[in-house]
Amino acid sequence: MRVLGMMGDTLLSVMATTLTIIFILIGDGEDIMMVIIL
Repeated sequence: MRVLGMMGDTLLSVMATTLTIIFILIGDGEDIMMVIIL
């Protein structure tokens, strides 16, 4: 279970990083930063 949890955390981190990069490339970097802060 611990391994699955670590895999889940890693997957979420990768997804969050990818989404952040995509939003920054699109030009909505400020919006995504506000979402992360919230």
